[in-house]
Amino acid sequence: MKFKGFIFFSLYLAIFASTVYSQIPIKRDDFVNTSRRNWWRWHDDGPNTPLPSVLHGFVLVSLVDPIINPDPPYYCDAAFWDGYPAEGGIWSYCTITMRVKALNPHKFGSRGWGLWYTESPPNLQRQIWYMRNKDSTGTGYTGLDWWRAETSNSRYEATHHYVNLDTIPDPIDDEQWHIYKIVRDTTHIEFLIDGRQVLYVTEDLPSEELAFHLWIDNLVYEHVDPDIINYYQRAWIGRNEVVVDYVQIVTPDSTLDQSESPSGIKLLRAVPNVIYTDTIAGLWKNYFFNSPGGGLVVLATARVEQYHDSDGVAISGDDDIRLIIDGTDYGWNTSSSFNGDAAGTVSKTLVFEQSMTLGTKTVEVYGETSPLLYDVTVLGSSGGGVVYKNDFNETKTAGSAELWKEISFQTWGGDVAIYVSGTADEDPNPTNYGYRYSEFDDNNDDDLKIVIDGTDYGYQNANAFWGNRLFGEPKSVLIIQNLSQGSHTLRLFGQGTPTLYSVVIYGANDDSPLPVTYTAFNVETEADKNIIKWETASELNNLGFDLYKAFNESGNLQNLSFSKLNLELIEGKGNASYGSEYTFTDKNVYLPGYYWYYLEDISTTGEVSVYDTLLVKRTDEAGLKQKFTLLQNYPNPFNSRTKIKFYLEKQATIRLEIRSLSGELVRTLENNSLLAGRHSYIWDGKNNRGHDVASGLYLYSLKSNTGYRKTKKLLLIR
Repeated sequence: MKFKGFIFFSLYLAIFASTVYSQIPIKRDDFVNTSRRNWWRWHDDGPNTPLPSVLHGFVLVSLVDPIINPDPPYYCDAAFWDGYPAEGGIWSYCTITMRVKALNPHKFGSRGWGLWYTESPPNLQRQIWYMRNKDSTGTGYTGLDWWRAETSNSRYEATHHYVNLDTIPDPIDDEQWHIYKIVRDTTHIEFLIDGRQVLYVTEDLPSEELAFHLWIDNLVYEHVDPDIINYYQRAWIGRNEVVVDYVQIVTPDSTLDQSESPSGIKLLRAVPNVIYTDTIAGLWKNYFFNSPGGGLVVLATARVEQYHDSDGVAISGDDDIRLIIDGTDYGWNTSSSFNGDAAGTVSKTLVFEQSMTLGTKTVEVYGETSPLLYDVTVLGSSGGGVVYKNDFNETKTAGSAELWKEISFQTWGGDVAIYVSGTADEDPNPTNYGYRYSEFDDNNDDDLKIVIDGTDYGYQNANAFWGNRLFGEPKSVLIIQNLSQGSHTLRLFGQGTPTLYSVVIYGANDDSPLPVTYTAFNVETEADKNIIKWETASELNNLGFDLYKAFNESGNLQNLSFSKLNLELIEGKGNASYGSEYTFTDKNVYLPGYYWYYLEDISTTGEVSVYDTLLVKRTDEAGLKQKFTLLQNYPNPFNSRTKIKFYLEKQATIRLEIRSLSGELVRTLENNSLLAGRHSYIWDGKNNRGHDVASGLYLYSLKSNTGYRKTKKLLLIR
């Protein structure tokens, strides 16, 4: 079809030299809150027209009571568009998808959405858009009234190609919700509405980079053959309004789908990152994976919206996602579905733990309205299980880069999958409306990074949440790391105000929980003792605990020698689903230095799990200056050398001896007058003749001429 009456949305713009601008590969705005994103230019002209407003899921564009405007820009309008550069645009080959609805019959003027080459009248000539034009009938008026999908590359009629959407089979009512799509390719331009092709053009294609626009104005355009464009202002009383659910612009350089191949405990990692675009509720995605049998976990991260009118009142037609996993239907509008009406506009992660048999399984995803599905992930092994999960749904308080969350977890060891979901927002004040990554300040966005034990996965990369790449869109990160049995730590560092949805940790060999789940382990220091305390949330087949200690004066981690503090097993609770508290007092802390402690829990079947290591530094001498004191040897037991320390209140003649249990003298370490203060001696396990003595229990004693006498036991193991 050829163009007969052409109209165009006009702006009074200064003319700038044409420049090529590289753009962000994907630009998606779902208008999820009440803030206008700074990557659009928001525009209103006329005394009564407001700026477009974002209303929790929509953007409302309203033209109100336009007048005949005698001053530039010589019209009234409401719009948002790619406002830079001032002439031309930044989009070359791309695909645009948007969900739009007009709220009233069109009034005199034009409204539309799509791509055009921004320039001032009368050079209005290159566009790829959907557009409605209307004028009143009668003397002095054009009587133009049409609704089209159209493309052209000049003012000449021969280059204009369009289809009348009012007269095609099943005409398009723009006062109903529709999904409008424009595909601009190197060889063609395609227009689709609700998935139906309405126009396909292969000739007279615009070659310039174009800008996205959505507008309502009071200008009527008339194309007079062959290349004259007239435009007329129209004044009227009332409102002409359009609501937009979302706009998505994708270039050929972008890759929305970041799905990964299955490997090990990663049975499925589907990352479509797409918006549902069907007009009715139905099956959206159907994923298959091979189950090894056993306990599996299915995770889905998505966003749904609850829509509001201009008064902020919720309206019908919310977003919904329903999941059917291995035949189990979790339903619509349930706590196990994504339900916009129940949750409001929200991004989150749903976690499903299911026991599955061996074989091929499915995850069916159903959509309604326009939810966004980021990923569906399945983790599993025949002996695996979830060792940690928590729905945080929390936004960090603004601030510089700092530790935000610290999560301790235990595993039987092997491959462990750490799944973190959340989002981060971009620099709120980009230059040039933010069409290039370089126009966003990476020091002014939100960021979140992941650290697992000593492995730092860093900021602003694929394993992080980078605001200037996410732009507030939901994301999940899956990291699989081989970990040893025992306790580990996940740390999340945040900058600015990132949002954390959920954390789930799955272990390949964690089908049964560890014997003990700890909630606290700490040391309190008092004048002459260290009090070690720990708490458990639950215990499974827990026989009890052993507490180990090491000491040095330097704080150096190397060559630490731990010895068990408790002579008998500290009895556990066996099986307990409730919390328990434990305390052990270490009175052998007389010397200043570094004291190290760690716990072991022993199951009824003899399995041993090591939990954490604590360090406490003492700078006092714990009351040693008030009395003679003989300290416990260290280490004890020992197999070659052990140190014996004591403290003298004042100068004294002392005798330090090693004897057998029968009282026979084995070794005299000191027999002399010593000054007041701290003293230490090494016994190397030899007798007074320099021969090695046998393994066994021995006594060591300190005697002084002031009447002090003290004896302690030590154990030599060859």
